[in-house]
Amino acid sequence: YQERGFPEANILVHPDDGGDPLLYGYKHLGVPVGSHQYCSSALDALIEKFASTCECDEVVDSVQQKWVYLLWVIRHKFPFWFRHMCPSVTLDKLPAITGVLKSKFSAIAGFELDVTESVWRQVCLPIKSHGCGLGDPFDVITAAFVAHVDETTDVVRVRVREGSGNQCDSPCDSLV
Repeated sequence: YQERGFPEANILVHPDDGGDPLLYGYKHLGVPVGSHQYCSSALDALIEKFASTCECDEVVDSVQQKWVYLLWVIRHKFPFWFRHMCPSVTLDKLPAITGVLKSKFSAIAGFELDVTESVWRQVCLPIKSHGCGLGDPFDVITAAFVAHVDETTDVVRVRVREGSGNQCDSPCDSLV
């Protein structure tokens, strides 16, 4: 590749061929894609960055404004990552993600100490079940990924059919 003018920094060797798995990947629309190690490391960085970014709720004084920010902004960022990344990567990040949500809730609710697991389970319940409606990220990880795969499978099948010019029987059915 270097003979063709590619800069050495742009040439990534697959981990199976001796490349560094931490370097083998890129971000597509903000979502890490690549080796498991690359995705895991990149998601750690995204969570850390998001945790510092979501401190902007401290600018508002009203508890209600802070709650709206937590409920409609912060808690919706994580399912985006869950939809586009395999649960084998995101499940390991659950403590960090839950930690961000718990610390924000704790500040809003006025708890001096960490939120206990029993309180957190109550907070995650739907409002009609006497919870706060935050939802538990653990319950979303697999469901979000499966829903995304389910949504895109039909689109992939249509694209493969259009591209091949014939009906798709066994090759496309194996995509499921």
